[in-house]
Amino acid sequence: SVAVENNCGGGLTIVFSPSGDSCSDDEETENCRLYSMGDSVDVTISGNPEGTNLVISGACNENPCSLNDIQEHKVVNVSCPTTNIGDCKPKLTGGNILQLIEDSYLDYSGGVLSDTFAELSLLNIYTNADCGLNYDLSSETSDPNVQIVCESATGYGICNNLDGSGKTKVKARFMMRPTEPNKTWNVTFTASSAGIPSLSNVYNSLIRYYRRIGN
Repeated sequence: SVAVENNCGGGLTIVFSPSGDSCSDDEETENCRLYSMGDSVDVTISGNPEGTNLVISGACNENPCSLNDIQEHKVVNVSCPTTNIGDCKPKLTGGNILQLIEDSYLDYSGGVLSDTFAELSLLNIYTNADCGLNYDLSSETSDPNVQIVCESATGYGICNNLDGSGKTKVKARFMMRPTEPNKTWNVTFTASSAGIPSLSNVYNSLIRYYRRIGN
C-alpha cells in the first residue's frame, strides 16, 4: 500500500497514478491505495493553503513522488508550515537573458518588449520550495527607461498579485531607444507581501540590447 499522511488539513489535491485500489471504505484512509508487489506509482500533491510551504517527506521528498518497484508499505508525509516571506527570494527558474536585437528602427512610443522572456519564482532559501504567498514584485535597473514587466491574461504589464506557488514570465520593456548600440543592465528583484519585503536577488547583465550596424 501507499499512503499519504496529510498534515495540512483541507484544500490539498492528491492524485495517485495509476489510481490503484482503495485501502478500505473508511474516509480516513481515502489517501491510501493498494498495489501489487513490484508496481510503480507517482503521487502528485497540490493546493497547499496560501502562505504555507508544501513540504514532502517520508518515502520521498519530491513532488510528484515517484515510487518504483514497490515491495513494502510506503508513507508520504505532507506538511504545510507557515511561510515567512523573509525566508523567500525571487529567483529565475527558466527562460533566457532578456534580449532585444533591433534590426530596424522601432517605434518606442508605447514601449518595446524584449524578444525573449525569463521565468521567475518565489522560493524558500532553505527548502528551495515555492513560498506559496501571493506577492508584488519590484525591480530596479540603472535606467528608468528600461523596466521589468510581468505576463498576465491581458499581456505584459505591472507585476502585482503574482502567484507564489507557480512561475511568472517576465520581459524587459524599453521606453526609449538606447543610445548605445550594445548595452547591458543589471536587475535587482524584491518581492513583498502585505508590505513585508523578501530577500533581494541581483542578476548581472540580465537585460541586453544589440543594434545592427547601420540601423
